[in-house]
Amino acid sequence: MSDILYGCRLMIIKEIDPETGLEKAAGKTARFETPQQAGITHQWIEGQRTEQRGGDRLIATIEEQAELSGVEIAFTEATLPGEGLALLAGGTFAGDKYSAPRIGQQPKPVIAELYVARYAEGNNDASAIVGYRKWTFWSVTGRVPNYTPQDRNFLTPQFAIRGKENAKADKPIYEWEDVETLPPAA
Repeated sequence: MSDILYGCRLMIIKEIDPETGLEKAAGKTARFETPQQAGITHQWIEGQRTEQRGGDRLIATIEEQAELSGVEIAFTEATLPGEGLALLAGGTFAGDKYSAPRIGQQPKPVIAELYVARYAEGNNDASAIVGYRKWTFWSVTGRVPNYTPQDRNFLTPQFAIRGKENAKADKPIYEWEDVETLPPAA
């Protein structure tokens, strides 16, 4: 049976313990409850290609395989939770005030979980979700999103997020698994 993936349902950001590289016990978490889309683009390091020529012809080639080095996630959120922005992109959020990172301040890597609804094959009602596909990006950093306020349009923040391997925790760039339900809000 094939799973049909539909919609972008939830993104959770979790603080990383600097000693283990895994989720920090009692660490900060933030939920992006109204994601609109998450474009995942794989980043590759192209392998080298060497050619040997002689007598006006190609004699041999040696070609290295390309290697996956990371991902870029273009994430669009319908709302802008300040605590999520501060955790993902740096800066501070207190009360109702967000302050962008200062020059020289870099956001700390976080773990990001992205959830997409799964449906069975065939004609489905929107409520006939059979589970969720959960992507876990083990070490990501974000940038303060771009904003485009304009007349008669909603402001929808667009985040640029980069992911890489989490060497400290011995985790790959990302993993995905199928889960039954979304995690409850804390």
